[in-house]
Amino acid sequence: MSIRLEINNATKEKIDAKILKTAVKVFGEKMKINKQTVSVAFVDQAKIKKLNKQYRGLNRVTDVLSFTSTPFIPQHRTAGKGKPVRRTKLQNIKNKSVVWGVADSGQSLGELIICYPRIKRQAKRMRQTIQTELVFIFIHGLLHLVGYDDATDKGHKEMMALGKKLSNQVLITH
Repeated sequence: MSIRLEINNATKEKIDAKILKTAVKVFGEKMKINKQTVSVAFVDQAKIKKLNKQYRGLNRVTDVLSFTSTPFIPQHRTAGKGKPVRRTKLQNIKNKSVVWGVADSGQSLGELIICYPRIKRQAKRMRQTIQTELVFIFIHGLLHLVGYDDATDKGHKEMMALGKKLSNQVLITH
């Protein structure tokens, strides 16, 4: 299983690319994702606030934004076991439901936008290392890309548990 990782650092901070590569390896193996690319951009608070307002209508800083890029048909084999978040109808596939998420087709899984200053602040507040918080938020974003949703209590608990499990595995492996 392999996920190709593209990193764009638009901050002055040094990003530990090695641990992010370990994270996508662990995530890809667990979620059975192959031949996908994930892009991650690290931005400042002003940029993520602007993007959060533009795409989610929320005028505030957040730690991560996830943007999926590949539609897939649920009846076909899919890479992850994520829970579909949004469905739509497309005429050219005979009105079958299409979920925006992952397909094991050699395409882009999506893009994550991470606010590194927010990660640093959260790590300090939670009395953990920046690396630990970064891995958790990165995994959290990846879970969104494969369809997990934390909008409900049940979904939130499921994502937190799986996110912690995968993050711990990354930190032990790294």
